[in-house]
Amino acid sequence: MRYETAVRRVRTVVEECQRVRGLWGDEPLLVGAYVFGAVLEPRSDVPVVQMAFALNLPADELTWCVQPQSCVGLPGLLEIDKEDLRMPAPTDAEQHEQLTVELAASLAHLRRVDANYWERGWRPAHRGFGIYPENHLWDAVHGYLDLLAATSPR
Repeated sequence: MRYETAVRRVRTVVEECQRVRGLWGDEPLLVGAYVFGAVLEPRSDVPVVQMAFALNLPADELTWCVQPQSCVGLPGLLEIDKEDLRMPAPTDAEQHEQLTVELAASLAHLRRVDANYWERGWRPAHRGFGIYPENHLWDAVHGYLDLLAATSPR
């Protein structure tokens, strides 16, 4: 995309970040947004706009394929829900280390969802915005199996 288009897109996301920051009261859910990569250096083309978002949630609530109920509407509010979202490619060592950490966190999350799934108060608290308790269970299973496959020898 053209550099000017990329900069306009980043500005739009930043403006939306400022707008939604106050929606969660005293403890904002979105605590930071960072831009890095080619968009920081003026040029004619920017192959991809790289952004990272810092959320005020425990890391174990943000495992692979998980959609925390408190974050369901955030991509739409930031107007990034239709974007092609990708992370930069890690080195082999970084990928192995990250997958190992993610697999353990994903299994812990799956166990929590499994343990809480039939609890009376858990199901209503994990419903809304077109997402149902079953989606949380499926996402936990899918995320764990996806990571297990990625860490298994081929």
